[in-house]
Amino acid sequence: MQTENKKRKFYKKKRYALPIIIILLLIVFRLFLPTIVKSYVNGVLADIPGYHGAVEDIDISLIRGAYVIHNLYLNKIDAGISAKTPFT
Repeated sequence: MQTENKKRKFYKKKRYALPIIIILLLIVFRLFLPTIVKSYVNGVLADIPGYHGAVEDIDISLIRGAYVIHNLYLNKIDAGISAKTPFT
C-alpha cells in the first residue's frame, strides 16, 4: 500500500517537470532570438556580392509580430575605386 502512494507522489512531481522544462527552454530561446537573427542578417549582408553591410541591433516583438533594425550600414563597393560608396 505504501509503495503505491510513493509511486503516485513520484509521478505527481514528475508530471510537472516536463512542462516547466519546456517553458524554461522557450524563455531562453526568446532571450537569444534577437542575437540569432542579428547574426543571420549580418551573414546574409556579408554574402551579397559588390556590397558590404552590417546591422548593429535587432529588436523583436513576438506578440505584435514586429521587428526594429537599428543602425543598418550598407555600402556599395566599386571595382575600380578602393573607397566605399554609401548606398543611397
